[in-house]
Amino acid sequence: MYCFNCMKEAESRAICPYCHKQNVPDRIPHHLAPGTVLNGQYIVGNSLGEGGFGITYVGRDTKLQMRVAIKEYYPLGKVSRDNSRDNNVYTATPEQSEALESGKESFLREARSIARFSGEKGVVNIKNYFEEHNTAYIIMDYLEGDNLLQYIDRHGNFDARTLFKLMLPIMRSLQKIHEENVIHRDISPDNIIISPDNSLTLTDFGSARYFSNQNAEMSIMLKQGYAPEEQYRSTGNQGPWTDVYGLCATIYKCITGVTPQSGLDRAHSDMLKKPSQLGAVVSPALETVLMYGLAVHQNERCRDMKELIELTENALRGKAANIPAPLFDDERTVGAESGGFVKAPVRPEAYSDGFRQRPIPTPTTERRPDPNYAAAPPKQQSKGPLIAAVVIAAVAVILAAVVLVMVLGKNDGDDKNEAQTTAAATTAETYAQETVRMVAVPDVSGKTRKEAASLIGGAGLDYAMESKTTSELSEDNKVLEQSPKGGENVSEGSKVTLYIGQYEAPQTEPPTEAPTESAKKIMYCRASQHANIRVSPSSKSTSIGQVPSRAAVEVLDTSGDFYRIKYNGVTGYVWSEVFSEDINAPLYTEEEETTYAVISSSNTDMYCRASDEASFRSRPTSLNGDFIITKIPSGAKVRYISSTQGELITHNGKTFYEEYESDKNREFYKVEYNGQTGYVIAKFFSSDPNAPIVTDSW
Repeated sequence: MYCFNCMKEAESRAICPYCHKQNVPDRIPHHLAPGTVLNGQYIVGNSLGEGGFGITYVGRDTKLQMRVAIKEYYPLGKVSRDNSRDNNVYTATPEQSEALESGKESFLREARSIARFSGEKGVVNIKNYFEEHNTAYIIMDYLEGDNLLQYIDRHGNFDARTLFKLMLPIMRSLQKIHEENVIHRDISPDNIIISPDNSLTLTDFGSARYFSNQNAEMSIMLKQGYAPEEQYRSTGNQGPWTDVYGLCATIYKCITGVTPQSGLDRAHSDMLKKPSQLGAVVSPALETVLMYGLAVHQNERCRDMKELIELTENALRGKAANIPAPLFDDERTVGAESGGFVKAPVRPEAYSDGFRQRPIPTPTTERRPDPNYAAAPPKQQSKGPLIAAVVIAAVAVILAAVVLVMVLGKNDGDDKNEAQTTAAATTAETYAQETVRMVAVPDVSGKTRKEAASLIGGAGLDYAMESKTTSELSEDNKVLEQSPKGGENVSEGSKVTLYIGQYEAPQTEPPTEAPTESAKKIMYCRASQHANIRVSPSSKSTSIGQVPSRAAVEVLDTSGDFYRIKYNGVTGYVWSEVFSEDINAPLYTEEEETTYAVISSSNTDMYCRASDEASFRSRPTSLNGDFIITKIPSGAKVRYISSTQGELITHNGKTFYEEYESDKNREFYKVEYNGQTGYVIAKFFSSDPNAPIVTDSW
């Protein structure tokens, strides 16, 4: 069977050798029941996360024998499900039914649009989409790796040049998606996965919407810090420039470690610092491009991905960026070259914070006459005496004014400043009331998933759930932490991250004293690519991880042809010849690497030598009945995976200690046959296709 957490092969209720979690199904009533098969092809595992409009599960494609991610349309608060009864989604009112149908259509329509770009670098591939259980599903590639938030938490911030280069494929794919009038609206570090090969992939198009009808309202869906001010208003003018902001805010976070000030707050008082002021490694040219993409108001911002790509490529080549100087920042770095793209000036009423405005200069190589400037009048007789009289009168007036200011200046200045401050505050408050409503985040600590989702959704907030291991059984499936915390005021529609307890039984192995740093033995991988970590000291045992070339491992035991090592939290066995105490030891030659690949391979073919057929079983037992998957005919070829001893089992309430007592010492092979993995009795199989036929029953 498959592990419900990672959809790799693992025994029920055992600790999975791949994800190291206990293989048990989640007990969440409004989720699909783990083990459900969708569209006759996709096995559903435990959930990876959920938000206000959908639930994402890990899954298994039984036809292609590969892991997938399954996105289910599930609008919280508008539908319900009790998976102890069935997996169907239900509505309570005609209005909810109508909203569900409309949402499904939009969900699938946007899936069709995004699916056209499957194969494009930087965007997750959509493999299939369909309706079932009264809702809709999208099948996507399952992506290995961390999201960018997890990555910088483990490895530290990116330098800007590296990250901009990695982001270019995403920019190019988004340019094509925008040409279909679809915008993502939820670009953020937790929606971009960095794969082991260091490529980036944008995921989670659950907030994507068409933007061709600019008069239509859009729901307020956003992440604080990554959404521009127009996204806080249902009638805000959203378009490709909205995704530009989200992408640039993501880069800002990943090179500084600081979440940008929210778009709404910046519209009132922009306090966002340049990355260089926060110690980020960024060139002036790239910083200019980044701040252009983070302009507060959309009509001052980089308009689309095409422009952002061009500016990025120029900046990476060391060219100055031709970007108009913003109206409100005299110190912003801008390109020295002329001829940049210039947008129309912002309307004066767009600003309520008293920022000084100045016109954007239009690039030109000619001096144009000012039509409002009148020609100089003809030269006339000198007016010196008249000017002198005017100057004397003006000096007298100024002296009188100075005296008056000295008497009244202080009080008048205080009153004026207070009035201006009050006016600015009132204007900002009015703007906030017009754009978005502020709500208090409910405190859901200790609540179950279902209770927490209901409270968060009832407050008009979106949410996402992440698993967090706990050794306390009482905390299983309950909220351990939340961000923002309960009682904090946030804008309506903001996302609250809930950390759900996932119980893991304490290890039963006797505690051993941890070795001191000085006692640890460190060795280095000298394979030209990588070395396999195996579950047992045999080249035919299952691989549970890989050690990259030149990587350091902790060696726990050096006896025999295999070392027992620990690497990246995984403990297993590696072939000793591949490791050296010298970090500069020569890497494998091509010939040695070929030899290692042959020795390391577990893909050994074996042949059935039973006189008629052999049973192919789901578990290593000679008990007949429910455990037999199929029969393997005599002479058929299987792929050997590993060896194991038989196990005593409990079946239909009985434990077999008599007739099947011999299973304790009987050898079984774990093999793959016709795309399925199971167990066979070892004596009926041989690596020699011409080995003698085995005639006895056991």
